[in-house]
Amino acid sequence: MLDIIDGGNSTYLRELGYELCPKIWSAKVLIDDPDAIEKIHGDFINAGSNYITTTNYSVTPYYQEKKYFNIDELISLSGKLAKKKAIQGSAQVLGSIPPYSESYSKDMIPDDDKLYDFYIKTVSLLEPNIDIFLCETMSTFNEVIIAINCIKQISTKSIWVSFSISENNKLKCGTDIKNVYEKLANLEVEAMLFNCCPINIIEEALIYLKDVYNPKIKLGAYPNLHVEPIINNFNLEKVTNNNNIIYSSMTPIEFKNIVKKWYQELNISIIGGCCGIGPKYIRELRNIIVNKL
Repeated sequence: MLDIIDGGNSTYLRELGYELCPKIWSAKVLIDDPDAIEKIHGDFINAGSNYITTTNYSVTPYYQEKKYFNIDELISLSGKLAKKKAIQGSAQVLGSIPPYSESYSKDMIPDDDKLYDFYIKTVSLLEPNIDIFLCETMSTFNEVIIAINCIKQISTKSIWVSFSISENNKLKCGTDIKNVYEKLANLEVEAMLFNCCPINIIEEALIYLKDVYNPKIKLGAYPNLHVEPIINNFNLEKVTNNNNIIYSSMTPIEFKNIVKKWYQELNISIIGGCCGIGPKYIRELRNIIVNKL
């Protein structure tokens, strides 16, 4: 069975003509136009996503300190909006548990006490409205461990963990992904995924994990369409509204064909997209299931 999550919420909002704040991405639209957040959730469900992700990825203390928003209100709102559309469309909600500050800058991660306080708050606010917790775009294993512990203190819901990885099959902090996969299985995490990195890097990682595949922990991916991997210590504040990131010209059908290979040969059972992957890509992924390709 292939489960399909949604695509890149922020880049799809931009495609629809919404202006994003480069520093807080979809959180700006969450503040200014919650109806637009409902719309993109609905569009992804209609395209074939059976999981949608809450839009609180950049709703973190790092950006609250810069006076962009009230963190509690927005985290809670992101869960409520996702749940409303999920119920209408018979989908499930993934509650985003993001990095404290940045996804690619391990040096910006604060001390453990601050991480604990943030994750306890985020888990508590999302828990009533989500089905699965998704720790996503993580760069260090320590941050993941604290997030998992906070989730387990409050909830019995399933946990998925997704990493943005570097070349050579390592996390941004340098940890080998085989070691991470084994440790997550021991922690009874339901799935390990890779996101916000190019397709070729994810494929390399899936090939690398093939000989240690454990059916007790699912593998998944939601790649971006970047031509080049995001460098270590990159942060959102370096991005402009014009983006200054080069995207691949890969078509939805080409993307589907790659995913079909992963599904048939590399043990993947969860798929979706990150930056640049909109509903038209998700619709093609749905064809893998509908047509039993």
